[in-house]
Amino acid sequence: MNTWKQLLLLLVLALCCLAAVILHAVSCTAVEGAADFTVLLQGPDPFQQLSPWMLPQTGILLLAGFTLPVAGLMIQTLLRNPLAGPSTLGLSSGAWVAAVLVPAAAGSSVAAVNGSWLQVLSATAGALLVLLLLRGISKRISGSSPLLAAGMAIALWIGALGWLLLQLLHPDTVQTYLNGWAGTPAPAGTDQLIPCAILSIGGLLTVLFLQKSLNAVLLGEAYARSMGMSVSLCRTFAVCAVSLLVGASTAFTGPIALVGLAAPHFARRMLRTADHRILVPGGMLTGSTLLLLTDAAAHGPGLSQPLPLNLLLTLLLAPVILQLIFKHKNIRTYAR
Repeated sequence: MNTWKQLLLLLVLALCCLAAVILHAVSCTAVEGAADFTVLLQGPDPFQQLSPWMLPQTGILLLAGFTLPVAGLMIQTLLRNPLAGPSTLGLSSGAWVAAVLVPAAAGSSVAAVNGSWLQVLSATAGALLVLLLLRGISKRISGSSPLLAAGMAIALWIGALGWLLLQLLHPDTVQTYLNGWAGTPAPAGTDQLIPCAILSIGGLLTVLFLQKSLNAVLLGEAYARSMGMSVSLCRTFAVCAVSLLVGASTAFTGPIALVGLAAPHFARRMLRTADHRILVPGGMLTGSTLLLLTDAAAHGPGLSQPLPLNLLLTLLLAPVILQLIFKHKNIRTYAR
């Protein structure tokens, strides 16, 4: 596919993302009782009616839709395995357990520190610790498939350990913990988006800096070294960027299921390229559109209460992952 067609598709994805933002804000505001669907956008300044709910809640999911696919894309490139992602490797689990457990251990309720630097940095540290653990495991095993299995085992172990510790030490926090696993975004104000936005922007800027190196890594580490690039330095920056991206979003949304894994593949299929200069914005727009539309459906009319976001995401995306496995039996070559 030529560059002009790819740019046109990116423009279409951007318009779809904008439509998803408006639809999500309208549907969720209507559920909150702020206005009826038919009268919400009437008046001289309709966005003034949307802003009290739209900016924090829609903004949180928009940032998560931006960051998780980019983190998943980087992991898939470095491991050369398209089944690798923040959720399948346990990064989201580590981030969420740390985001809840560290404030509780410090004697603060999760509600009191929601959106604080303590919570966001704790989530980032949790994701980083899981990445470092996986890096240590990778030195003892060969191939990315065993590492993927190890990541899944770590995710289950961390989730169970976090629940046990909270149940024993801070039972009043267990419900918040379980809500996160269901994919229920924590209530937040506009000012509480600042730590999440700063860390997300930092992670995305690091990815932009690494795009050329990531394209070289796709062709093999030997080729990257022949181009004068330091693969170890690229991996170090990538680990930091992935930790920032996963931690910033997971601190608010909980461990979102499969978006970071599936969105890069949707972008690859639509844009028909492996160039990270195209895939990074494509994954961001695809992931945010997918996440916002799914959550809007979770707040659909006729529901007494919103459906769990992770429930709908799993129902929607699990068949996509199965189709990917059956269609590409030599799974290692697909991420190239």
